[in-house]
Amino acid sequence: MISKLARFRQRHPLLHATIRGVLGFVVSEGLGILGDKAGVSLRHGRAQDPRFKRFACKHPILTMIHGSLLAPIAEEAIYRQLPSYLLDRNERSGFQAPTAIGISLVFAAGHCGPYGIPVPQFLGGLNYWEIQRVDGYRYAVIAHSMRNTLGTVYHFYKWHTSD
Repeated sequence: MISKLARFRQRHPLLHATIRGVLGFVVSEGLGILGDKAGVSLRHGRAQDPRFKRFACKHPILTMIHGSLLAPIAEEAIYRQLPSYLLDRNERSGFQAPTAIGISLVFAAGHCGPYGIPVPQFLGGLNYWEIQRVDGYRYAVIAHSMRNTLGTVYHFYKWHTSD
């Protein structure tokens, strides 16, 4: 089974990255629901911010461009590509768990805010790190972009059906 998944990944890296992004969204929303039931928000720290909602609803195209394109490109360059480059330059290949955890904690902290604990962003950071280390930068961007796009569309849907 594992070898079939590895072959699939090698043959279809774009589809693999897309699926990982979709799974990232599903896990993120699942954790959000579990957190809600437990009385703690395990979501993006600003997702429930009324100012963010007003801005996003007033500027949906700008919000989509930022979340689906600009943020994944910049964040993957800073949090995954640059550290990977430095590790590779020092002949340290593979996953590098301590670096993965540290970088993912910093990534999650950047998504912190008054409205939630960004546990899904920490797990997403680990997901994108693994993709970066195995498949490369562009596939980490694709997974990150897919996850953000689904999240943004989902939030727009929720905001417009709850009003």
